[in-house]
Amino acid sequence: MSDNRELLVRHFGEAGLKLKVVDKPFGGVTTTEIFQLDIRRRDRRNARSEYFIMYPGNEQNTVQVLAKDKNHRANIPVDCSFTPISFLK
Repeated sequence: MSDNRELLVRHFGEAGLKLKVVDKPFGGVTTTEIFQLDIRRRDRRNARSEYFIMYPGNEQNTVQVLAKDKNHRANIPVDCSFTPISFLK
């Protein structure tokens, strides 16, 4: 997934968006299997300080940017394919 991480960061950057890929789940989530994507602001009063934070989850999860549009910074369709996990044991 590491090559994919750099590619995702580059694709977001080409659309004028900042993406930070993290190694651990965030927001109180404890499972490491799920994909997470969030929009945050460095300054809550400044929309231009927005950035994306992503945790890819399971190594078998795939995430890819389907389209980029620098003129519409907030419009990036992201395709996510997940490995099914069972919570029943």
